[in-house]
Amino acid sequence: MVVGAQGGLGLCGFITGTAAARLLGPAARGELAAIQVSGALLATFATLGMSEATTLYCAREPENARSYVSSAMLLSIVVGTPILLLGFLAVPYLLAAQSPIVVHAARWYMLIILFYIFFNFPLSAIRGLGQYALWSAFRYVTPIASLIALLVAWLSGWISPGFIALCGLMITGMISLPAVCFVILPRLVGTWWPNPASWLPMLRFSTPLAASALPKQLNLRLDQMMMAALLPPRLLGLYVVAAAWSTMTAPVLEGVGAFLFPHVASHQSFDEQARALVRITKLATPVALVQIVAFCLFTPVGLILVFGEPYHESVPAALVLVVAGATLYLGQLLEEGLRGLGKPLPVMWAEFGGLAITGISLLALLRPMGIMGAAISSLLGYSVVWYILVVKIRSITGFSFAEILLPSSTELRNGWIMLREFDWNR
Repeated sequence: MVVGAQGGLGLCGFITGTAAARLLGPAARGELAAIQVSGALLATFATLGMSEATTLYCAREPENARSYVSSAMLLSIVVGTPILLLGFLAVPYLLAAQSPIVVHAARWYMLIILFYIFFNFPLSAIRGLGQYALWSAFRYVTPIASLIALLVAWLSGWISPGFIALCGLMITGMISLPAVCFVILPRLVGTWWPNPASWLPMLRFSTPLAASALPKQLNLRLDQMMMAALLPPRLLGLYVVAAAWSTMTAPVLEGVGAFLFPHVASHQSFDEQARALVRITKLATPVALVQIVAFCLFTPVGLILVFGEPYHESVPAALVLVVAGATLYLGQLLEEGLRGLGKPLPVMWAEFGGLAITGISLLALLRPMGIMGAAISSLLGYSVVWYILVVKIRSITGFSFAEILLPSSTELRNGWIMLREFDWNR
């Protein structure tokens, strides 16, 4: 269920990216990315990593799920408000190479923080309770809203990046509000009264995640942010298409990673948790390698076939980003496993290490190499994150690198049987 849903999400994202690229063209597609990137970054940082904390504590204490959700909401509102105001002032500097219309739309787009607080927190609780079918279904809200916004723009003739971004945000709210009120919240139990006493243990877990949220999002978006500030929108549009193509490696690895966090956390002893983590991680590496080879062979023809001839310049960067994307999703899978172990600090250090490499690489490569420099920087940053995470898991669990990454033929066969027969709705 989880992997299948992730595949569907990947398909929706791919369709959305293709439609946006063809509808807008390279320059306007770059402006749409500029509008969305800053708001999503600020919203992620302002919520303090409390989504993951909500998942963890609802998995451990399902009888208090409502209290954990309301406590996370209240704390994020208190902290998120000043961050939102600071972001409003910072947007013109973050998007210095963009037009005033794009800057204005980006400021309004920061209201996405309301979606993060009032929809993502209850959805995180559902994930912690092991209701994967419902959790997977409601993850389609954002891509569906984006597709509807593109359709509205096409039918109405208002084909502008600002209209598409804000229309998608409005539709997201219209779908998520009744979903939360009538479907998700009734499934939670306990009192709705916030419990300030839960803030400290939740913050102990979420603070390293909040500290890693900024470098994590910057690792994902710094390339596009720097291009939005320094390069013409057309180059950003070409790069966004290459990045969208690289997400084809996501569905399997992201799907397993989404399941891994609560699966590891649900085991009673640390030894059981560590073994549950390693059983999955060693199967992910060969999957990623197969995906890299397959998509690299298909990219030169497939990208132009899907996005159109105007994006033929995206192909070289897309080849690099296919490798970078698989490395990214392997790293995210390892991060989910560490969260399940209750070890968020290694995630923070890995993301800071990757951000340092990404930033240095972008400064050195972006101007002389353009979108290829951005792609190489992403590959270097994601690789450093993955390597640090593997080293940390080895240190924490005591397993060797081979035991973490390299399955035997018997383990491959048993792993395939386990994945095929596992009850993903459990």
